[in-house]
Amino acid sequence: MGSQISARQLPEKLTIYTTLVGLLNARNYNFGGEFVEAMIRQLKESLKANNYNEAVYLVRFLSDLVNCHVIAAPSMVAMFENFVSVTQEEDVPQVRRDWYVYAFLSSLPWVGKELYEKKDAEMDRIFSNTESYLKRRQKTHVPMLQVWTADKPHPQEEYLDCLWAQIQKLKKDRWQERHILRPYLAFDSILCEALQHNLPPFTPPPHTQDSVYPMPRVIFRMFDYTDDPEGPVMPGSHSVERFVIEENLHCIIKSYWKERKTW
Repeated sequence: MGSQISARQLPEKLTIYTTLVGLLNARNYNFGGEFVEAMIRQLKESLKANNYNEAVYLVRFLSDLVNCHVIAAPSMVAMFENFVSVTQEEDVPQVRRDWYVYAFLSSLPWVGKELYEKKDAEMDRIFSNTESYLKRRQKTHVPMLQVWTADKPHPQEEYLDCLWAQIQKLKKDRWQERHILRPYLAFDSILCEALQHNLPPFTPPPHTQDSVYPMPRVIFRMFDYTDDPEGPVMPGSHSVERFVIEENLHCIIKSYWKERKTW
């Protein structure tokens, strides 16, 4: 399906395609069900093939389908609970636990508000488990990967710690962000009448000897809001807009780095 390909190859345009799927689901319930099943199959295949970058975008796409009234919020929360439960696994690499936490946290700028409105107690429990894991995980990679030798002017941050701080601030701000394009809001009167689908139970594939997870990293930033006092104010380092903008830039560069005319 075209939207599946778009979810993997054009993630910066994610909300446009989720809105399209939402409108099609409103007209044809069976289409919506088949699409969700196909997305879950693709997610399982991506995880099995160690395509974790692709899998992140698929999870994010599924998350935004909650906003478009395609997927029921409780079933999305249940999937995220299973993701974070990986942090309790024993005898697995930390990078495996890290990825599932990252997949959960990085989807919240898109769907956190909707999930908290529908399942606040369950989301608080997932947040508590996430915080507990982040406090106990090792960060021996930071000294080796750090870019800056001093904390001025830019403190060196580890990627999951930074994302956690950004999501915590977003939650404190009642999930208000101003960067993500949300075209489905213009079609709310149509989408709100659509029947929703429950995600099938999703169990993260077990760790195997062939599993290769993304490596941990640190955050590299050269600029902050003080570097351009005359222009529009740059989002702060713990603003979720900073995360979303950096994600979009990363996706665009990764997609088009060979096509100079596109730039």
